[in-house]
Amino acid sequence: ARHRVRKMSDRVHIIKGDSVEAAEWFDDEMLDFVFLDGNHFYEGVYRDIRAWWPKLKPGALFFGDDYWGRGDKRHGWGVGRAIDEWSDETGCPVWARPLNVFYMEKPK
Repeated sequence: ARHRVRKMSDRVHIIKGDSVEAAEWFDDEMLDFVFLDGNHFYEGVYRDIRAWWPKLKPGALFFGDDYWGRGDKRHGWGVGRAIDEWSDETGCPVWARPLNVFYMEKPK
């Protein structure tokens, strides 16, 4: 990860640790985007999105990976289920790309 962001090292901070604990480091409505690719089980995804969603500015984007992950069938992942439930709760549509990447826009 450090190698991939080396050209932007003055603007990138790598945080190691629990996702929900890391979200506490940021003020609400501070971030322009979040990319979620951590715990793939329903409870973990839902926990992560609840922690990070408030950190987004209005109009910001929430991205993630493995929306249609094969792990849902083989390993009981719950990425798609958690994101779909959050979409239903917030009324924010989910757009999913062919490579399993999804995104949602936080309302303005």
